[in-house]
Amino acid sequence: IKELYNERVNEYVSKEDVSFRREADTIPVKDALNAVSRVLNIPIAELKKRSYKSYARPLAAKILCQHSGLSQREVAVLLGIKTGAGVCQQVRRVDGKLRSDRYLQTMLHRIENELKAVRK
Repeated sequence: IKELYNERVNEYVSKEDVSFRREADTIPVKDALNAVSRVLNIPIAELKKRSYKSYARPLAAKILCQHSGLSQREVAVLLGIKTGAGVCQQVRRVDGKLRSDRYLQTMLHRIENELKAVRK
């Protein structure tokens, strides 16, 4: 395993990018962002802006990590968040809110339904 790891380290810019994750069916980033944008009724450009008390960008980050197969660092670059750790905090924040917020649960469900249609 160490040999395989060392080979992969040479292929990436940063050693933290090396992954042994399974490859899965993923949704293209453009389709994921379009689904979030349509369901939340906001332009994609708004997903890349900071907005106090908005759950749009954290929800987009969650969708990109789960359905597009991006790392938190890749999502950070895409959405204009400073670090992958920032993405982790945003996703944790939206997960906490999802436990009690019915409206947010409905929006997530609608986004996931749109992504299922794209996947078919």
